Amino acid sequence: MNKDGSSEASIRRTWEHITPVTLLCASDDRPLFVLSPGRPNSDGGPDYLDALIRLDGRLYRGDVEVHLHERDWELHHHNADVHYNGVILHVVGLRGRLKYVARTAGKRRVPTLVMQPDGGFLPVMPIHNSNTFSCAVATLPEAPEKLRRTLLHLGWERIERRVAVLDARLNELLRVEHSTRNELTADAVWDQLLYEGIVEGMGYAKNKKPFRELAQIVQLPVLQRWACEGSDVMMALLFGVSGLLPSSRGLKDKESRHYVLRLRKRWGSLRKELHCPLMHEADWLFFRLRPVNFPTARLAVLSHILPRLLQKSGARQILKCFRTPGLTTRQRRERLREFFAFTPDEFWSTHLHFRGSAPGPSIALGTDRIDAIIFNTFVPAALLHARLFADRTLHLHARTLARALPPPQRNSITRTVERNVLHGALTINSAILHHGAIELYRTYCESGLCAHCRAKT
Repeated sequence: MNKDGSSEASIRRTWEHITPVTLLCASDDRPLFVLSPGRPNSDGGPDYLDALIRLDGRLYRGDVEVHLHERDWELHHHNADVHYNGVILHVVGLRGRLKYVARTAGKRRVPTLVMQPDGGFLPVMPIHNSNTFSCAVATLPEAPEKLRRTLLHLGWERIERRVAVLDARLNELLRVEHSTRNELTADAVWDQLLYEGIVEGMGYAKNKKPFRELAQIVQLPVLQRWACEGSDVMMALLFGVSGLLPSSRGLKDKESRHYVLRLRKRWGSLRKELHCPLMHEADWLFFRLRPVNFPTARLAVLSHILPRLLQKSGARQILKCFRTPGLTTRQRRERLREFFAFTPDEFWSTHLHFRGSAPGPSIALGTDRIDAIIFNTFVPAALLHARLFADRTLHLHARTLARALPPPQRNSITRTVERNVLHGALTINSAILHHGAIELYRTYCESGLCAHCRAKT
């Protein structure tokens, strides 16, 4: 806390409530508008992720870091940390007498926003604390059914956004291939689309971006070229490109040393034939992750399941699970889950990373993660395919499956919605209601927009 009563917490509250119509000025006198403050980051890295600003007439999307003092950027060593390379704005409460320019590890200048030149703060608007706010909508007689309709509608909105994302990526792939809409039946395009969705789904929230980048660097034809040469080649390829294949030096576990030496030998020969950029270990986050969710464990899973998905027309086989007549919704779900079934090799049966054995949990994906990939990739892809080719059967079965998928484990957001909005009037008993609750919280509760909440209108 500063002597004037200011703190980083008060700066964050002010930052979160700046509106897009507020004209601000960066420290270099360029006009600045904050279109979206981004979402708070509770883990390692910048304070806010995926913010959107308009600086001197140009749009920028990226991360935001908040400090009390301008030079805290350097004191906290952000100038040497690649995790801060995506920062587009440095928000501070106090400036020093001498001019200071924050720079990323890549030497890029980061513009600075000072809340007020004299070190004071803009008025802080009251905010809702997720642990204390309460909503009276559940006291209405029609509340349970009304809430259910609201959450269903919001859940479908999340699916529709995912369909739009896949559609945009599909068009990118088609442009790269110099293709047209008349060539959408090309299996390779849909195979790549679903492959990217599966790989991205391995990353959870923290590592979604690097997994997506990996899938776009190591595209399906590259993997298919070496798929028949065994799991060691697949492991060497994925771990090598990701930057997560360590040196054998310093590894205390004898089995890990031998395994890494074997992979590095294979990677050495593969690297000569690859012409693609390589990722860095710093691109990945391990902080506050359960070991079973480490990127190393998830890459090992991919190395085991990809050979089945690398078969010709893998997308066609997935879509077939939706189309096959006579199957119950449960049978369709089980067939889709089977794509992720595998038996780990000897090393990954006892390891989750290269730093030593980890008896106990298996690297195998849990049903929550598999169902999340089905919900976020398979269902939207099936809906997209159905619309592009006017396939009503595929459309119907995809929507039916989406409604039938069970909810994942409750998280802090759904618990907050259940406690403070639903008040026991409605049970979140499906994946689509689960995602609807998250959408409700993100759109209304988190922003304090109770007056506009769909559950009240």
